[in-house]
Amino acid sequence: MIRKPEPMFERFESMDALAPRPLLDRALAGRAFDVDQIACASAAQIIRKVRLPSNAANLKPRSLSKDLLLRLAVAVICHQINWDFLWSKLASVLDEVEHGPEFLSVVTSRDIETWLAGYHRRERIRAKERAAFLRDVGKVLLEKYSGDPRLLLSRAEGKLYGPGGVMSRLDDFAALHMDPLRKKSNVFIHEIIRDGLASFDDQEKIAPAIDYHIMRLYLRTGRVVPIHNETFNVLKRDVVPRPRFVRLMREAVSEALSLTALYAGMSIPAVNGIEWEIGRDICGRAKPKCNEPVDRKHVLILHDGCGCPYASFCRAYADQAWRELREPELKKSFY
Repeated sequence: MIRKPEPMFERFESMDALAPRPLLDRALAGRAFDVDQIACASAAQIIRKVRLPSNAANLKPRSLSKDLLLRLAVAVICHQINWDFLWSKLASVLDEVEHGPEFLSVVTSRDIETWLAGYHRRERIRAKERAAFLRDVGKVLLEKYSGDPRLLLSRAEGKLYGPGGVMSRLDDFAALHMDPLRKKSNVFIHEIIRDGLASFDDQEKIAPAIDYHIMRLYLRTGRVVPIHNETFNVLKRDVVPRPRFVRLMREAVSEALSLTALYAGMSIPAVNGIEWEIGRDICGRAKPKCNEPVDRKHVLILHDGCGCPYASFCRAYADQAWRELREPELKKSFY
């Protein structure tokens, strides 16, 4: 039986990381979010009619080795920066390089500053951090895989999980094992599965890739419901949340996305990709485009009218208070 939770909205004084710890400890001792299974089922009915156009025609022909290196490099340093911008800049650099891992192993922060020059939020370039992550990619590939990214997959022998599987191998990269939910690793795996670069015997077990666009969409559509009143209110203002608070929320969103995919009869990478586009291009942080015309060069939405396809069940569409919800701000290298 599908269960629809009712927010308990227990009262706690503050979820802010700067608030007194006893109040936060009490609030975060158990669950902070519930999953609305009815909302997940409603989303599933709609998402069956939503699909992403194939990227195959738009991708520049590359060798598998170069393609894997580019995707790994982008996944490793894509946090707090626009994915399309980063992809374009790294592709233009790595496409001209003969020996990619050797090249990355000596990347400097000055290189990053040059490649990403012109980004509209300069403070997010974080050149020193991204350069260190890329150098690590190059060094790991040289030391463990003879500089050939293809060996990362072939040595896994068709396994994503378990000893020797791709996921455990990705943990060798500094930027990928920091996140307890492995968002960046999952992004990389989603990408290569969706675009047909690889398949795995156990890929039905793949986990969602939970980032801020996905979190915001699941909050506003009511698939993830704050249990406590203060939890609800804190998500309407800018605070510095405790990492546990963000982790509890990401875990609930992961559960809800998996449930949505199950009800839709679709793979998690397919649902994850579509909803990431909706979260980014329609359900914007500052101003969601609930009823506005949408540039659908990324998302092909098969429904009448314009705006968000989830409007028929979305809590934020009907309730201004829910429309004010946004993902917590956490300046981590995996978020």
